[in-house]
Amino acid sequence: MEDSSFESLTQVLQEDILSRLPLKSLVKFILVSKKWASIFRGPRIRLCS
Repeated sequence: MEDSSFESLTQVLQEDILSRLPLKSLVKFILVSKKWASIFRGPRIRLCS
């Protein structure tokens, strides 16, 4: 069985997916996961309102 979890995706793909979410959802994800929070602190993510 293939691993279909978000964690199995490359970091670049994770960043691309998460960068497309609404700001309200992003805040929730940042609070849930330290890894996701670190993605948003990276240089490639620019949050737009």
